[in-house]
Amino acid sequence: MARKPERDVRADLAGDRRVSLSIPLKPEYAAICRLAVAGLANLHRLDQETVGDLKVAVTEACSFFIRPRGGDDVGWQAVAPEVCLDFDVADDTWAIEVSVAAGTASPELLSGLNPEAELGLSVIRALLDSVDVETAPDGRMALKLVKQV
Repeated sequence: MARKPERDVRADLAGDRRVSLSIPLKPEYAAICRLAVAGLANLHRLDQETVGDLKVAVTEACSFFIRPRGGDDVGWQAVAPEVCLDFDVADDTWAIEVSVAAGTASPELLSGLNPEAELGLSVIRALLDSVDVETAPDGRMALKLVKQV
């Protein structure tokens, strides 16, 4: 019996530009974000250095919305129950928006950032071409990340 020629699934999927993912905003789910980046990067045949930069940047962006607990309470708390990642992937540019729902974070989140959040933003800025922190018209707070590939 003759085998059918294998089709390159990447060629079929490479034209898809937008991918969205919502996950619980907990550190243990960060691996899912990294896997999404790796999967998309594989489809678009990005080099390993670029993939590594994107994975670290997305992990840091998710971590931006997790804060130390105040007072005597030890540990971390998320500013929202879930985080949304929207990937807009083109041949030469990746735009990734990492956001939390309206009413769960406020612009005051940006004032008095803890050292970990400041360091995280510095890491993202070092790896990517553009990083913007903004509040969307619908009230969502978002980090907008852009990498030229």
